[in-house]
Amino acid sequence: MVLQRIIKAEGLSKMNPKGLRKSCGTLLVHLRVHPRIVKTILRHSRIATTMDIYAEALDPDVVEAVGQLDRLLRQPARLQELGAASDLETAA
Repeated sequence: MVLQRIIKAEGLSKMNPKGLRKSCGTLLVHLRVHPRIVKTILRHSRIATTMDIYAEALDPDVVEAVGQLDRLLRQPARLQELGAASDLETAA
């Protein structure tokens, strides 16, 4: 599969194509891309399908949580700190 070759060539961990597709759709929704455009990119036959799947991504609490996650992922030192704390909890 072409996708798996690209993932391997780029040194990425194993990824599920369905998961990548869902992540793409969710990110497009959070970027406020019009649902008809998301529908076209994901090749859904009906806009209702797109909205049924991604409507929860428009929930204000979900939008805020994704924003918090985005801010965290932009702080490599904080991620390492959290990883170290997680390792300590696992060892205990």
